[in-house]
Amino acid sequence: MPSVRTCFSLAVVLAAGLAAGISGCARAASSPAKVAERAAPGDQWFHRGEESYAAGDFVDADEAVKQALAAGARGESLANLRAKLALLRLDWADAIAATEGYTGADTRGYRARALWYAGRIEEASAEIDGLLSDPKVRDSWVKDVAPLARNGAGRKPYAIESTWAAVGVDLPAMGSAFVVPVELDGKQVLAVVATSTSEVVLDVATHREPDWVNLRFGGRFEVRDVPALVKDLSVYSRLFDQPIEMLIGTRALRELHATIDRRGSQLVVRREEASPPPQSTVLPARYLRGGGLIIPVGFQHNSTATRFNALVDSMLFVAMTIDGDRWTSVGVDKANLATDPALKTPTGIIPLVTVGSFEFPRIPAIEGFGPFDVKSAVDFRLDGVFGANLLQLFRVTFAGHGDSLWLESDVSPFAVQAREPTAPAPAVVPSPNQPPNQPPSQESEAAQGEKK
Repeated sequence: MPSVRTCFSLAVVLAAGLAAGISGCARAASSPAKVAERAAPGDQWFHRGEESYAAGDFVDADEAVKQALAAGARGESLANLRAKLALLRLDWADAIAATEGYTGADTRGYRARALWYAGRIEEASAEIDGLLSDPKVRDSWVKDVAPLARNGAGRKPYAIESTWAAVGVDLPAMGSAFVVPVELDGKQVLAVVATSTSEVVLDVATHREPDWVNLRFGGRFEVRDVPALVKDLSVYSRLFDQPIEMLIGTRALRELHATIDRRGSQLVVRREEASPPPQSTVLPARYLRGGGLIIPVGFQHNSTATRFNALVDSMLFVAMTIDGDRWTSVGVDKANLATDPALKTPTGIIPLVTVGSFEFPRIPAIEGFGPFDVKSAVDFRLDGVFGANLLQLFRVTFAGHGDSLWLESDVSPFAVQAREPTAPAPAVVPSPNQPPNQPPSQESEAAQGEKK
């Protein structure tokens, strides 16, 4: 297996780089809107919504939008804010309703995503074709999804044909990675759960174009008409020293009401939503444009509690990362950060991390977001990454339509402390899409987040 640094560098650049659901939208979020667009009574509510969204307070932003609409506010800027919030919480109907009648490129991008994820393929295809014909639009998500949308007429995405209510798939031992054996169009392959990615992704070595595929889990749970994008996954095969031919993104986890359980070495897929597990905690889930998973993570220091938004990356093999200017908030003096000998990155120990009702003392964390600054790719406050070494301590079930998570943990919270990296660091392997001796592309799709 590669060293910790190699895993960290490749996982951040590429797992983030494949988050199709978050790519493509314009990043300019909080510019002042024209007063003429909105009724005066709703103006202050609209600005409060913009400020709360930018700060990552989505609950307050949702409430502010409701108040703005109730006060008579209208206009495309408000519609865009409403649509972005709706996509975060997977409310496709609200995103479609919010953007109806508006023709701006950003607005049409939000509407196309909502139609696509709602399974309204023909309507999404028409919207996507319109965006592709606009020379001002630079939206990589639109380009990637367009072939699927055009060939998707009459399909019902994620149609479950199995008579089994649920099936568990045993996971091979791969450290903290969630590697899953699955049948892809009748062929047995290895896939990896990638929570920073939206759609299923296939290796370009076996699939030259995006395609609609059929999956079978455990030999008997069949899922038809699964939309799949295509990327070069060879770097993951090198990373795991196994042929990796597929990534399983968050959409599949939501649609299949999945449970991922690294400790129990199982992935469970279901026809219907699972019942609330005993001794679990529920956590609200948000998704970057319907793609990369975001959860709230709490920190406690000197009787002061703070709460941050963290991107969940099941292919980042550290416990956590913390944005550089947030160390004080989690109870760490930046002056006391040490440089990890393996990662060559400032590291510290967070006194106490809370995830739902679970508490974990003394969690190791590294500074920043890795080789690519994920924070600059989104238009709201993102404070760090929740990595695989912490995620593996939980049994995670996607509840409802994926807008909440059931978390269970049967391990000591001190277990994660043993996972601080100690291995020597080799040279970082470049992305397969980059020439040798050049840094990873700053225009990779998922790292673009909401950029055009």
